[in-house]
Amino acid sequence: MRFICEIGSDEHLVEADTFEAAAEAAARAHADVRGEAGGSYTVKVSEANEADFPLVSGEDYQVRLGD
Repeated sequence: MRFICEIGSDEHLVEADTFEAAAEAAARAHADVRGEAGGSYTVKVSEANEADFPLVSGEDYQVRLGD
């Protein structure tokens, strides 16, 4: 499944099996781009349609990376 994940003003298109897995993948990508080793992230996750637009308003997931 494809998901649209928002962290702050950044948006990530992620392929994952679950909403939780999409949130974690987006948080990891976000941290990598910013050179962060970890931290806590709030990720809004929405399932994407064929045109990669959100089907419905997303839900927030809390992701903690690192220690």
